[in-house]
Amino acid sequence: MSDQLKLVYFDVKGLGEMIRVTLRDNQINFDDHAFAFEEWPHTTPFNAVIFICWLCFCIWAFGQVPCLYDGGKPIVQSGAIMRHLGRRYNLYGSPDEMDWVDQVYEQGKDVLTKLNQMIYREYEKKDEFIKTVLPEELGKLEKHIKGKQFFAGNKPTIADYSIFCLLEQIVALTPHSLDQFPGLGEMIRVALRDNQIDFDDHGFSDEEWPQWKPKMAFGQVPCLYDGGKQIVQSGAIMRHLGRRYNLYGSPEEMDWVDQVYEQGKDVMTKVNNMLFHEYEKKDEFFKTVIPGELEKLEKHIKGKQFFAGNKPTIADYSIFCLLEHILILGPHCLDQFSGLKSFHNGIASRPNLNHYLQSSEYKNRPFTGHGRP
Repeated sequence: MSDQLKLVYFDVKGLGEMIRVTLRDNQINFDDHAFAFEEWPHTTPFNAVIFICWLCFCIWAFGQVPCLYDGGKPIVQSGAIMRHLGRRYNLYGSPDEMDWVDQVYEQGKDVLTKLNQMIYREYEKKDEFIKTVLPEELGKLEKHIKGKQFFAGNKPTIADYSIFCLLEQIVALTPHSLDQFPGLGEMIRVALRDNQIDFDDHGFSDEEWPQWKPKMAFGQVPCLYDGGKQIVQSGAIMRHLGRRYNLYGSPEEMDWVDQVYEQGKDVMTKVNNMLFHEYEKKDEFFKTVIPGELEKLEKHIKGKQFFAGNKPTIADYSIFCLLEHILILGPHCLDQFSGLKSFHNGIASRPNLNHYLQSSEYKNRPFTGHGRP
């Protein structure tokens, strides 16, 4: 099988564009298998190759695109693909810069999530979004790039390519948007406690938040301080812990750990959208959406103790906390998923974690706040 990269995605920019931009800017040869929405997943002689790729990765991963094949190995989830390219082609910055690259990348993903929610669910509020939400989000990025060519170091990283494609989409939506700009914490606690890593858990109330917000790189939490170094964005924090405390799997497993982690984050985004925007549809959500999402994870954990290797990684801690939250909302949602149920029970029974999970500290802390479970 050819070692040439193959990107499988719809014939739109979307989540695949930052991958294309990264590859083309670095003159990395790849086959760009772009197809129309109508072709997914029907077979014709014209798109037989696409269908074969689609069939392979649907069986192997989470049934979605973009998908990158590298030497025949399929990698899904745009964040996992970008980090794979970062590690393979030295586009992740120096070891000292990787935490910051992750923070910028995750910040861009947060903005894109808000943007897509407006486009696909609240497009009638576009003008309000452009006037109120975009300026604040772009301001957070502006203060870290003003006067610099790149967000980290002296050459582009995956963070730069990600933010560039985000800005391209924003400018297409509103051409003058750049004119003025020359719960998530629980999986971190679980990872630290399970590995007996001492830390100061500084929780604060909503009323105290205004005094903390200006101190944060992007005006948000969770935030981890490690030796005085500030790290924000839960995904960046978890990957920092993974690299520092050997919780990221072997070099061969890291791509898969990223894919599972990103898949869990996708599900959590859907759960939070339901909680804060469509709570009245909770019953329907648990009947129609959750089973399909859990099935995608079930097929990769059934018969195994962990998602990768023989000890927990950041992917396991992330999925465990996702399941904890889902079980609060729907106590019987794992009944038909024996693999996930066994996985959840196994993580929960780990000695260091079990003590924490049984504590009043854990039981009395809500997952989201703002009156939602």
